[in-house]
Parts: sequence; structure tokens; C-alpha cells
Amino acid sequence: MSLIRYNRILLSHLTLSKQTRLITPKHPSSIIIRHATEIRSRKIVRNDGNTKQRKNTVNPIAQIKKLAKILSNENLEAIYNRFDPLREDPSKDPAFLDQIATIKNPLQNIIQLKDNDIRFSNRIIKAKNRQERYKKGYVLLEGKRLIADAIQAGADLLTIFTTDQQILDTIDFSPTDLNFTAYQVSPSAFRTWSDVQTSQGVMAIFAMPRPDTCSFQQRITLPITVICDNVRDPGNMGTIIRTCAAVGCDRLLALKGCVDIWDPKVIRSGMGAHFRLPIINDVGWETITNHIPEMSKIYLADHKYSFEENKTLSDNNPSKQMFEEMLEKRKQIKRSDKTEDRSYSLSNNRFLPLYKNIPIDYQSLWQAFSNIKSSDHSTIIVGGETEGTSLQARKLTIEHAGKMVYIPLLNDVESLNVGIALSVILIELRKSYEDLVQKSYLIEHKDV
Repeated sequence: MSLIRYNRILLSHLTLSKQTRLITPKHPSSIIIRHATEIRSRKIVRNDGNTKQRKNTVNPIAQIKKLAKILSNENLEAIYNRFDPLREDPSKDPAFLDQIATIKNPLQNIIQLKDNDIRFSNRIIKAKNRQERYKKGYVLLEGKRLIADAIQAGADLLTIFTTDQQILDTIDFSPTDLNFTAYQVSPSAFRTWSDVQTSQGVMAIFAMPRPDTCSFQQRITLPITVICDNVRDPGNMGTIIRTCAAVGCDRLLALKGCVDIWDPKVIRSGMGAHFRLPIINDVGWETITNHIPEMSKIYLADHKYSFEENKTLSDNNPSKQMFEEMLEKRKQIKRSDKTEDRSYSLSNNRFLPLYKNIPIDYQSLWQAFSNIKSSDHSTIIVGGETEGTSLQARKLTIEHAGKMVYIPLLNDVESLNVGIALSVILIELRKSYEDLVQKSYLIEHKDV
């Protein structure tokens, strides 16, 4: 048979074979392995003028193992156990061949990059730039621990860069679908784009989770929502995210004006908690009520009542009377979902500054959480390091009949770091919910 004719037969076999329908398009390598094995077993030879089919002398399993480059012998044995061990030739089973062929290990096909290769620099630049980061959906992580935590949390790994292949041996990639690309770069090129002084020689780009979603399946939640208002320090934002994930908050809302939650400095400070908590970034005050339950209890966290009442308006002032009437009407209005409340806007809003002079009931965190119920949803608002909470935060608290919560401090200490203060408040709030659950459990099993 001539080479041209054999190629035509091979091409027609690849295009017309019915068994190609059993191959998933996500794994084209399985098609190559399948047809390479089938055509080899049907190869036509001539012997004494008679045409017959030659028996395959190549071990198909060994050939598949060689071409597919499977992850480990343990994975291969696991696939063997899924099929009947008494079967004569399991390699003839199309499903068996698909399973073997699709288990590929990208870590065995690491691509070597030169110092001037733009595949490394372009991806890192896009992941570090805020606009490009959201456009491409990239999240950049550096360090073995951060990458390992993200993988264990179920994050989608896209690309990984390393200076040494042995570094990747210390990371467990078994939770991934092995659908990523691995590159090896020189140490000098890696140091150019590294953000840490002592580099560990490994970076990874993950897919950015969708807003208000969490890839961590074993998550335990409490009815608590945290709102960050003007938190601009990356270290404090990372601490807040990590604390919310550790306490079990339902979600975190980062308002406009806060630092980007996917900034590399925030991610390092969060220590992998970004993938264990639903987060909504860049939320506007106009839509804030769409992200919290209607009957949620609002708690405005602040150091011991910094508000000093200034009676700038007299009781007979028409503006004050108009404002009080407007406030009562707003408390009675039933909100509708997916709408913008323009009363939170700063532009041309003559009523918003008046909320500064309205007193708010303030209590210590032990008093504020003493009467909480297990069915109550709580919303905690924390302000930034320099500006504190905004007028919109006061407006939301007043219109929802909320409270201002403070931590009693000793020795003339004025305030705490926003991350530390929120940690104390959330732990106390979590304790209140757990005490309610424990009391209800004791009541139910009292007579048992």
C-alpha cells in the first residue's frame, strides 16, 4: 500500500469513525490515542499474495500510558478498579480508553520560557492591572501556601509559573481538573515581577470567582453580612476578609472607595480566604439595600460614640420639619429589588448632611447582641482608618432603626485597628448565635 493511500484511509477513518462520538471534545489527545491504537490493530499487510489482518503485537495499555502521560500509578489503578478485572482485554473498551487518555499531567509537560518570552510578562501585567484583571478575570497568587490553599478551596487554576520543577512537587494538585498550563522561567525573570522580598519561586493565575459566589463546598455560614466603608489599607482589608471567612459570615460587601479586594497585597494579607467567602466588590450605596435582607439588624461599628450632637437647626426651622417628614415616609416605603436609591447620592443632596446631626442609639457590643434571636440577620458596617464611616452609613443605620456598637477600651486607648475591632465584634456576635443554638438544643433534649 502506498503512503498516500494509507494517509487517505487514515483521514477517512478519523472523520467517519462512529466511535469518535464517544470522545469528549475537551480532550483531543484521547482521539489521537484511540485511533492510533485501532489503526495499529487493523493494519493490512501482504503475505504470499493473500491479504489478511495482522494480529496486534503492541501492548495497547503500555502505549496508552506512554502517550497519555498519566499522573501516577495510583490513578491508573483506580481506573482499573472501575472496570471488570475479569475482562479479557479491557483496552478494547472505549470508555476505558477515554479514561486513560484524558488523565494527563501538565506538570510533566512544563514549557520552558526564555527571559524575553512575553507569555510570562503579559499575563503578570494583566493580572496586576486592575482594569485588565477584571477584563480577563485573572487573580494572581504568589507563594506555595497561597496557591495550595486556593487549590484546596476549589479555585480554578489557569496557569502556573515556577523557577524549578521541584517546587511544584510540594503542592497537591489532585483537587484540580489538570486543565492548566505550567511554565518554567528563569530566576532573574521571576524576580523582576515578584512582589515579595524573599521569593518562593512560584506564581499562579486563577480564574476570578463570580461575585457573591464561593467555590469552597464545605463552608459553614452564619446570618451575618459585613459592609466595608472606605477601607483603603490593603492589610486591613485582607484581615477583614480572613476574619469574615473564619467566623462564617454569609457575605462581604466592599463599597466603592475601598481598596480592590483582588489586589495582590490584599490577597497575601487574606491568606487564601478570598476563595472561602462570597464577596461583592465595588458596590454603590444606591444599590446597597438590594444586597442585605429587608429585616436585617444594622450595627454601625465605631469607637465610643464619637458623635457630638450639634443643634444646627432649631425646632421651628421648616427644613428640619421637612426632613423629619421625609424620614418618616422613607421608613414606611417598601423597597423593590434591583432598584437604585438616589437618596444615597452625594450630588445635589441637601438632606444627606442632615443625618450627621441625628443621634443614634449606641451600645457596647455585649449589650447590643444580648437580645439577638437565632432567626435574626445582622449587618455590621465598619469604616476606614482615617475617614471612618460615611454619611450614607449613618443614613442606612438610622432608616433601619439600627444601633451604633463600640468596644469598651481601658487606659485611655482611643480606638483599635479596624481589622482587630471587627474581629472582636464578629467573635462576640458569633458567640451570641452559638449560645442560642446551644440553649435550644438543651431545651429540646431536657426530658430525654
